[in-house]
Amino acid sequence: MVELNSYFAKQFLKRLALPSYELNQALLIANDLDPSTHHAKLAKIRNTLYEKSSSWQQQINIRKLVYAINARARSLGIKSRVECFRPRLFHTKHLRFVAEIQPTIAISLSNVETKESNSTTSQNKILGILTFNRNETIAVLSRFPNKKACCVDGKVYHIIEDFNGTTLVHHESPQGAENAAIATMDLINNWSPTAVIGTGIAYGINKETQEIGDVLVSTSIFDSEPAKIDKKGDTLYRGPKPEASQNLLDLVKSLDTIANLSPPREVLLWPRVIFGRLLCSNKLIDFKPHRDNLTIIEPEAIGGEMEASGIYRACRSKHVDWLIVKGISDWADGQKNTESKEIDQKIAAQNAMSVVYALVGSLPTETACVWNENTRNTKLLKKSSNDELPTKINLNQNPYRKYGH
Repeated sequence: MVELNSYFAKQFLKRLALPSYELNQALLIANDLDPSTHHAKLAKIRNTLYEKSSSWQQQINIRKLVYAINARARSLGIKSRVECFRPRLFHTKHLRFVAEIQPTIAISLSNVETKESNSTTSQNKILGILTFNRNETIAVLSRFPNKKACCVDGKVYHIIEDFNGTTLVHHESPQGAENAAIATMDLINNWSPTAVIGTGIAYGINKETQEIGDVLVSTSIFDSEPAKIDKKGDTLYRGPKPEASQNLLDLVKSLDTIANLSPPREVLLWPRVIFGRLLCSNKLIDFKPHRDNLTIIEPEAIGGEMEASGIYRACRSKHVDWLIVKGISDWADGQKNTESKEIDQKIAAQNAMSVVYALVGSLPTETACVWNENTRNTKLLKKSSNDELPTKINLNQNPYRKYGH
């Protein structure tokens, strides 16, 4: 069993189709979960939900709510529930959301015919990962217990060797497109990766359809920096709209499809993934009118960040695949510096890294996937008898803090 954090607790509750009154109360419990323990104090919840009721009536109401949530989950066969318990060293009762995670959801390559490829993607097994602040870096490194650091040309890299036959090279770059371009170029020159993935946090643009913790994956990007200011003072944006590497994008879409097609009773630590065009600016945007102006110019945008255009420029010049995977941590609306800023950034970075972790685990090694047009039958061809193609990737590998008996 695994304790769910606030984001996944809310995802679980939304699947239950509870009456709106009960759902709103349940979501308040999820919002009050402590980011480090994933617990909420029962007394605080009772006072928040039923402030005007007597203590006795508060207890009755909270029991009814917990019973309604758990009964609905059981009726749907969802192996998740709300528990009331007393932690060690505490004298007060707490609430938590727990789930029995299904570790068997996997992307399988065993039904795809493969053949040797002359592309660099099949020959080299080094993947670069870039982050741009401390919370993003912690989200990456916490996934890999066995790592080492090395210094090349004054830059510190973290090396994760032999993860699914791939060596991962991580570097934390200063923020901004120009810094990202320099960091990406150095990473490519020093390590010759087949692909570079930028992961971390981004801003969302629609609170009604998105929420903190959702993961944005770039199908393309729009660089809002190149622009012309005409004689009337109007700004005409001229930035490119390059598309992300299709092979990496297809793998993420496959993983997301598999997760979303899993039976309703199965609980996955898989965030909501949104695919689309990302805005990129070298400026840190925290002004809603400016953000809204960019979305008017680029209505297909799903969010924005600061480094994608730099990663793209460096990878394009070296013919290296690239992809941006970032979680929503704010709305660029003038309210970045709230009390929940650190929590929101951690959840967003962790969820983004969950997608990257699954993506890295599903990358084919020493093979390239093709379709047999003649027979339309599929089989697996290996490069040699000693090579092995990974057939499964666990979407719940290295989940949040576990507890058990």
